[in-house]
Amino acid sequence: MGGKEEAVKERLEAVTFEVAAAGSEPSEYSIQIYRHVKGDTPTSGTLVEEAVTTGEIAFRGEYTVSLKKPVLLEQGERFAIVVRLLNEDYAITQERAIPEGRFGSTTTKVGSENGQSCYSSNGTRWISTGTEGNYVISALTRDVDDGTPHLKT
Repeated sequence: MGGKEEAVKERLEAVTFEVAAAGSEPSEYSIQIYRHVKGDTPTSGTLVEEAVTTGEIAFRGEYTVSLKKPVLLEQGERFAIVVRLLNEDYAITQERAIPEGRFGSTTTKVGSENGQSCYSSNGTRWISTGTEGNYVISALTRDVDDGTPHLKT
């Protein structure tokens, strides 16, 4: 047919995050998706307000949360998932980079790039974890055309 190949679109349907520390009282959470993110600032993109999802957690562990409304993503689009825990006693798990050979013959590496994972105490000023590791937050997407599921970490 000689036509231009169509770009694959994905629907971001759910988010997983892992909580490493939990307080004695439950915590409310908020999940926000930003599209067309620029640089290392997760909130520099456009907030998808209709997808903002809130809830409550009470334990450490892994949570999978369906978004209030799925978000359509274009192929190669930069987006950010912002998970906010309102109780300061709670913390998202961070995979840490460990130098090779530190534990005898075991080699442990965590692939991490500057700007890939960030944290903020106020939601305005963001600090990258650099190459020290990533927060355990993943996007669960599905191809729009054929429904193939994907996990993006």
